[in-house]
Amino acid sequence: MAAPALALTSFIGTEADDITGNVIFMYLELYKLFGIPPEALPPLYVAGAVIMPLQRVLVAIIATLVAVPLFKAFEKSALIRWPLT
Repeated sequence: MAAPALALTSFIGTEADDITGNVIFMYLELYKLFGIPPEALPPLYVAGAVIMPLQRVLVAIIATLVAVPLFKAFEKSALIRWPLT
């Protein structure tokens, strides 16, 4: 049960990070710092709408593959009381 929850939490967290970054990038007009003209932004965001969720799924899979065995090792060693809640 811990693996699906960890994967979902990882995916949602990285998506929230992406959304926050996009809002800040647009609101503060940070694209101007990189010399990106405003008319070039829509194609970048369309490409990002396809690529970024795939990247987030990969991050969730890797996080789950790393964290679940790590948590199990912590549980066996009694370094951290488990479950954390």
